[in-house]
Amino acid sequence: MLKAIFGFDTNVTADEFKVGDKFLKDACKSLNKELTENEWLAGTAGPSFADYAMACYWNLAFATTLDAGFCKAKPHHATVAWFKKVSALPAFVKVMGHVKMCEKAVKPVIKVEEKKKAVVVAKVEKKVEEEKPRSWEDTLPACAFDLYNFKTFFVNHKDKKGEGLAETKKMFQAADFNEGYSWHWIKYQRYGDEGQVQWRFANLLNGFMQRTDPKLSKFAFGVMHMIGEEPDLNIEGVWMFRSQDIPPLMHDNPQLEYFDKKKLDFMNNEEDYKLIAEFFGAPKEDGNINGRPIQQSEWFK
Repeated sequence: MLKAIFGFDTNVTADEFKVGDKFLKDACKSLNKELTENEWLAGTAGPSFADYAMACYWNLAFATTLDAGFCKAKPHHATVAWFKKVSALPAFVKVMGHVKMCEKAVKPVIKVEEKKKAVVVAKVEKKVEEEKPRSWEDTLPACAFDLYNFKTFFVNHKDKKGEGLAETKKMFQAADFNEGYSWHWIKYQRYGDEGQVQWRFANLLNGFMQRTDPKLSKFAFGVMHMIGEEPDLNIEGVWMFRSQDIPPLMHDNPQLEYFDKKKLDFMNNEEDYKLIAEFFGAPKEDGNINGRPIQQSEWFK
């Protein structure tokens, strides 16, 4: 993986690099478990050889791959804090120098694979070239539902929870909505003391929204709420996607991995309909979800 980053090996494919990247991040999770209860790896009062040796291993990872977004978005606080502490120790600096953690991951040198030759089929002396879909968008089924006009209608409706959702259901029925769209509920998996202090938790919610690709607006409409009161806050949301599953553009958000997810049946399941109404119909002021007050709401339009 690091050979590809530094260009030493130009035979690493994109799939092989993804496997290595996943292995590195899984290893970070394992290390985080060890450091959650102990300040140092060996459980001693101060740093040991184990800390120095392991920090040398993670040195290049934090300098090239585990960027600022990764460190902020994922629950690896113990590992990140430990590495910053060890890499600042005089004995470490004397040998390894000062570590500059990367703001953005360095792009690897990936092997350029030859494009597969298109299959040519002869039919009535006419050759037809078959091509694979160029992107995820090409795989989407046809759907008459107009997402842009729906957003305009719904955002400006005064009674979103009642008449707004009822009209929405009629629109979906008329446009074969279930063929082209789906609803999903997501809830953040709190880590450690997360959710106890409102302003800190608000930073996490804002970061999630900022890392959601704006290009997704052509295919999604959703709302995220910070619900509850200190010290028991949660971040939950409901999204509508132009797909039967959560699309790749949403999965590109590094924080999404740490959310529970459930697909909802807006058209046929009464409980799911009520849940969507709770989230999409919450008022701007004095709103609540299942009796818990909403502290902050963020719409993705």
